[in-house]
Amino acid sequence: MDRTSLALLTVLAWTGAGACQPPPLPAPVPLAPGNPLRPGNGPPLMLILGDPPPSPSAPDPGPAGPGSGPVAVDWAAWGKARATSGWAGDGTDCHRFWADAGLLVWWVKSGPQHEPLLIARTTPPSPPLLGLDDIGFGAFAGARVAAGWWLGDGPPSLGVEVAGLVLGKITRHERAISDPAGFPELYRPVLDGVTGQPATVDVSFPRAFSGRLDVLASSQLWGAEANARWVWGGLGLWRTEVLGGFRHLGLEEELDIVQLSQGLGGPLVTGAFGTLTGKPRFRVEDNFRCLNLFYGPQAGFRCTLPWDPCWLALTGKFAAGVTDQLLRISGSTSFTQGGDGVSFVAGGGRVPLGLLAGPGNIGSHSRTHFGCVAEGGLEWGVQPCSWLAFSMGYTFLWWDGVLRPGDQIDRRVNLATVPLSPTFGLGPPGPALPNVNFRERDFWAQGLTLSLRFLF
Repeated sequence: MDRTSLALLTVLAWTGAGACQPPPLPAPVPLAPGNPLRPGNGPPLMLILGDPPPSPSAPDPGPAGPGSGPVAVDWAAWGKARATSGWAGDGTDCHRFWADAGLLVWWVKSGPQHEPLLIARTTPPSPPLLGLDDIGFGAFAGARVAAGWWLGDGPPSLGVEVAGLVLGKITRHERAISDPAGFPELYRPVLDGVTGQPATVDVSFPRAFSGRLDVLASSQLWGAEANARWVWGGLGLWRTEVLGGFRHLGLEEELDIVQLSQGLGGPLVTGAFGTLTGKPRFRVEDNFRCLNLFYGPQAGFRCTLPWDPCWLALTGKFAAGVTDQLLRISGSTSFTQGGDGVSFVAGGGRVPLGLLAGPGNIGSHSRTHFGCVAEGGLEWGVQPCSWLAFSMGYTFLWWDGVLRPGDQIDRRVNLATVPLSPTFGLGPPGPALPNVNFRERDFWAQGLTLSLRFLF
């Protein structure tokens, strides 16, 4: 091959190789201002026009529809992911809304009754038949409801919950009674407020009149609260929330002391109604009613230990505010005149004074003072399906400074203001007794809660 032919072949080979090269890549284009891929205030990132090759490990996202925007949070998927990562909680993590309905079986602190109310005259002397023994109310049945929701569209971080509870009213009844002939002698011990000496008011007296004394005590508790729930983080395996809000508690209790005495035919001397013959029937009533209302802000925590599908939760709360105390005392003494003590004929009388309810304490009395409430609870639960959970828990509630009826009794009386006393209305008025005590003490309630939680 001559030199001319060799030069021609070299030029053709170089031209063909150049024609087989791929087209040049386009120049990089800077991101527009405000593009989310621009890091802080640094220089704009560069994008390469054209479709990048798919990653072998990334799933195909599929075609993007028109108007694509932010995707709504899948709460069920979020909860599943939390459970997988050890962050499963009490079921509220998996859903945005929840509602609880629970049955309560609670006990409260016994009602104080530290004064002797009725004694039988015996030899040797016997202890009081009524009084000097706290009144136990037994188990209360009640209900608790709650509802809550997480704010915002992201994972749970800040939520709101409202709750309320009520215990059914329970009344306890104690009674002591003589036989139809008035045996044994039953009397109510008091203190003469003028002389300071012990005195008695008979409920029954042999062959003169029979009688009985009834003591009825009732109690009811209720409450409501609203709290914000902030997911603070974790302490080891525990998920921790901080609580803050407002709390209300109410406690209403009543003590009713009722004396019923029946004459047996002989004359009976009374100060208010004169000398009565036949078989008159007397009723003496002393009523003490206490209402306590607490209002105040509260703070607390809730720690949840997950164990899919179960959980264990520990809750603590403390509220400080004011307690409004209302004390109402009333009394009356009445008699009806009848032949057989059952069917009464016309005639009788009534005086708005009792024995332990007199001029010095009858009426409504109120005051407001600082109070605090603390609550602790332990809860175990299980979530068998995506929309329902069961839980069982124990709660202890403590309340500082409440009025209770048994503490408001003052046994100092002015016999000149006792309607059945022969000295009623005689002589100088004397001191206005009994007095208003306003004695207060702490109160607690505790018990079990069985709940259903509905998740939405």
